[in-house]
Amino acid sequence: MVGHIAAIAACKEELQTGKPSFRQVAVELLEAEGDEKPFDMAVAVRVGALDGRHREIEKLSLEKIAKALTPQGRLFIDGEIL
Repeated sequence: MVGHIAAIAACKEELQTGKPSFRQVAVELLEAEGDEKPFDMAVAVRVGALDGRHREIEKLSLEKIAKALTPQGRLFIDGEIL
């Protein structure tokens, strides 16, 4: 939650333009909301489903993230780019 708040605080001016948006959600619950457009970037910090221990959960999580991103979208996991 702290990272989400910090991201919003760091982008106050940009948020006033209506261009960026932020959403924090458990990866297993990630679905587009209403007319929400795909994201250009997803950041996963300390997400157990993506740490390699549970392959089926990881596969499902990555599929959900892929659906939420634009074709050029980037996923950052604990600082690494995928």
